[in-house]
Parts: sequence; structure tokens; C-alpha cells
Amino acid sequence: PDIKRFNQLINLAPLDRLEFDAHKMDVDWEIQIPRADGHIVHRRIRCLNLLALICAVSRCLVAYVLVLGDYCQLDVLRLFHRALQPWKPRPLIVPGMVYAEGARLGLPVDDQGAGPRGIVLAGDNALAHHADIALGNLLEHHRGIVNLGHAHVPEGRPIIEAFNRRLEQGALRNLAGGFQPQTRSNGKKSSTSYLRADDHPLHWVGLADLMDVIASGHNVTPHSGLNNRTPLSVLDAHLVSGLPWETTQASTDAMQLTTVRTVGIVRGHQADGRHPYVQYKGARYRSQRLMGRWDLLGRRFRSEVNIEDLRYLVLLDSDTGCPWSRLTALPPWDRSVHDLHLREQIIRARNRGLLEINGAQDAIEAYHAFTREHALSGATPPDLFARISSQSPRQNAPTSGRPPQVVRPRSGFTSFSNSKD
Repeated sequence: PDIKRFNQLINLAPLDRLEFDAHKMDVDWEIQIPRADGHIVHRRIRCLNLLALICAVSRCLVAYVLVLGDYCQLDVLRLFHRALQPWKPRPLIVPGMVYAEGARLGLPVDDQGAGPRGIVLAGDNALAHHADIALGNLLEHHRGIVNLGHAHVPEGRPIIEAFNRRLEQGALRNLAGGFQPQTRSNGKKSSTSYLRADDHPLHWVGLADLMDVIASGHNVTPHSGLNNRTPLSVLDAHLVSGLPWETTQASTDAMQLTTVRTVGIVRGHQADGRHPYVQYKGARYRSQRLMGRWDLLGRRFRSEVNIEDLRYLVLLDSDTGCPWSRLTALPPWDRSVHDLHLREQIIRARNRGLLEINGAQDAIEAYHAFTREHALSGATPPDLFARISSQSPRQNAPTSGRPPQVVRPRSGFTSFSNSKD
């Protein structure tokens, strides 16, 4: 009869409950967009989302994702993908910026892919949290229990809410252009930084470095709720005890978290000379093994695609479940790395008549130019342009130092009379 709260009934240990949430913050940050004539135009970013995953007992930050503009279910999967991967310090570019001594993020994973994992994943019922892909992959590959509570009820997830507020008030509000939003008691927003956003435009790599230093530093900072112990010391003491729930498939599960399983139908038309292909999300995929296989027309294959890189699709053998063939997207989807969210944005703009990608060599470059022109003209907020620009250019760079292979045309007779080839 004396028990009033759940934590009086069961004492939770570290990693028994992980809380995750996306914290939206209104900002007045400036980004620089170069015009064709070389002049620089300043446009303002209005929204930032921070997705964080934190242990409710040790207060240890496991993973985070920083998103310019609105976030989607892919960002949720990225959050848990990072939670299952070993953390590596970033090569900091800001002079004088260093990591705190002993700073660390994430959970330890050994060379065999074994490591501890949270049991209960507690979040609110945002659309991106219970979307089919996000929820299905979490249940299958992160495992444990997913507890999606009510939105706008911070009492249900007090630890992550307190962390978000502490990070916002202690760090992000102090950046150039930071302000305190308008409230009922305060009739107008008030500046929280003496630095003007016009004089200090946003540098995404620098912001990512700063966020990584602050996030990892949180784990080695004494916390009053832990009797001034650090979150990492509490978590490490629990891991040494030998009691955490561990799995041996951290690396495999991390990869599968961003993998979608679907059914691909082999299409084509022999009389018209349309070679067999598989269609997914508005793009056609082919491989050398599929060429000329007219006997496979209409056949259904189970397939897998990594939603971080939609340039490739893998058909699985129906008998063994092993990869049967790796297909490559046809132009204009085959050049640049792009995720599921970006392709859906491009298709949505095309369907609305805002963008034409037929005849383009690279749909991603065409969309980047489209968002850039709209951001320059002020027709739309620059969030989409900033989101694309924030992606590392190293993603599209060659992975080796070898010179690119020169593709030479075939010799002999060539005909372009059939437009459907």
C-alpha cells in the first residue's frame, strides 16, 4: 500500500531502460550560399533536431544524431545504428578544441561483435518512432522491449527530457544567434548569445565537432543525481559486474537496422527489347546476371536494400536465402550516395512538377541545385539545402587512391534506334 511509483517496486540497473527522444529547438543560424556570380547570400536556418539515446539509470549518453530541419524514421534508425557501433573520436578541425580526458560515447563492442545492449527502449509516440520500417527493424535487430508512451508528457521520460534541457540551455543556446523563445511570461524572444549570426555563419563540420566533444564530455562529468559520480563510472561498474544483457551480433544488427527487406518483381519485355529489371522507389535496377534472363520475367524475389545507400539492391535466392545478384540502379540514380529520405524528397518534388530529372546525369545533383536555387530566391526555407549540404562530401569520394577507371565504348555496330533500351 505504501508503493506510489514504479521505481519503488523494482530497482532498475544500468541499461535496463534506455530513453530516446528528438528535441526540437528553434534557432536563428545563418548559412552561406554562393551564387553563380561568386557573391555570398545569407539564409537563416530556423529549426534543429537533436535525437539522443541515454541510459535512465547511469545517465550515460549512448548515441546522438544532429539533424538540420525536421527528422524522419531514418534518423531514428541512425541513432540506434550508432548505439551498436564502437564510438571513434572525430578528427577535430577547430583549433584548440579537444576531448575531455577519458571521454567516451556508446557501449563497448569487441572485435567479435559482442557487447551489452539495453532492454527497454522508451520514447514517445511520434510518427517517426512507430513508422513501419523504424519500429520493425528496432524490434527485430535491436531486440528488447519498445515502449512508446504519450507525447508531450515529459514525466514519462524524465531523464532524456532533463538531458535535452541541460544541453540546450548550457550549450546550444550560447552559439551565435541563440535566443530564448517567446513564452507566456515573456512577450518576445530574448537573445542568449552576444555573438551575431550574421557575423558567425554556421559551419556544419565545426558544429558536429563541438557537439561530439560536448556529448562525450557529458559522460565524464560528475552528476548530482549519481552522488557526483560520472555516468561512465556507473556504467563501467555495472559492466564489470557481469550482469548486463549481452549479444554477440552487434555489428550484424547495426547493419541490419538500416536494411529494408522487400519483394522485387522481375519486369521487362522481350519483344520490345526491354531487358529484365527490378523497380524500387521510382528507380530501375539491373545486373549482368539478370541481363537476357527472359525466363525470370514476373518472378518474385525477396530483396534487401540499405536505406543509407539506395544505389544497390540485392536479390536473394528463394531456396537458400543467400544473395543471388547485386543490382545497380540505372541513371540518374547510380552516381551519388543517397538515402531513402532523400529519394522520397526528390520523387515528391518531381511529382509536384517542381523538378525534372529525366535526362539528368545525377538526380541528387539536380535536386541539390533545385534546393539551392529555391534557397537563394527565398521561395522556400533553406532547411532542405542545409540538410543535403551537411552530409559529408567524403561519402561521394573514391574509397581508394587509384585513378578512376576509364570506360571505353565498345567497338562494332551500335544502334540507338530503340528508345526503350
